[in-house]
This record gives sequence, C-alpha cells and structure tokens, in this order.
Amino acid sequence: MGGPRPGTLREAYALRRPAFIKSPKGKGIRALVYADGSWLPGPEQLDPYTPVLVSDVVEFTAEYRLHVLDGKVHTGSQYAEHGKLHL
Repeated sequence: MGGPRPGTLREAYALRRPAFIKSPKGKGIRALVYADGSWLPGPEQLDPYTPVLVSDVVEFTAEYRLHVLDGKVHTGSQYAEHGKLHL
C-alpha cells in the first residue's frame, strides 16, 4: 500500500488488517493505528462517505519536530525514539 492514500470511511470499514487511519482535516476520525476497519466509529456516528487517509503501519526509529518560519528552520528537537517520547 505505501504512503497515505485518500479514501472514504466506508472503504476503511472493509480493511481486515492493521492500518493507520485519520481525517485529512479536523478531528473527525482519531488518528491512530486501528486493528482493522471494525474498530472505526460506526455509520451511526459518522457518514460512511467521510473522507479519510489510510496508510500502512510504520515504525520510526526517531522522530524530530522542526519549527519553520518563512521557509527557514528556526529550532528543532528530537520528539520521540522507537515510539516513545524523548524528553
């Protein structure tokens, strides 16, 4: 599957494998790894044609956050390591 691809909540319901799913805008679908499509909010909560982004599950060795202003990095720091916050 690769990187995130657009779809609908209805299509995501059919998934029978773990996937990272989120709303492309706002907070309609909580961004997290779902065991399969049955773990998503049901049609009684959200319209089945709600847009979603679906991606394979990936694991990052390290995650960095950069603060950019006018195309220039002003500061940055390591945010997480092996999925755990790096304080």
